[in-house]
Amino acid sequence: MLIDGTLHKVSDELDWVYDEADWLAPWRIHGASLDLRFDPFWDHASKTELLVFGSRGHQCFGHYSGWVDTDLGRIRVDDLLGWAEDVRNRW
Repeated sequence: MLIDGTLHKVSDELDWVYDEADWLAPWRIHGASLDLRFDPFWDHASKTELLVFGSRGHQCFGHYSGWVDTDLGRIRVDDLLGWAEDVRNRW
């Protein structure tokens, strides 16, 4: 995660909670070292189905808020612009 020009590694497993029926509803990303809310404002959706081959994706852009634990201590995140995506491919 890039915060204030510094890259911080998040190495623990994260739980991603979001509504596949409403991609613009708030998301929650949380784990031992972070707890973030993601408020998307735009969903770039794509879908390609060619018989048995297929791909679908949702690249959502929005703002993150919450906290992240780093080597420097806990960092508060407020209205950080970013994106999150869910992509599924079947080849």
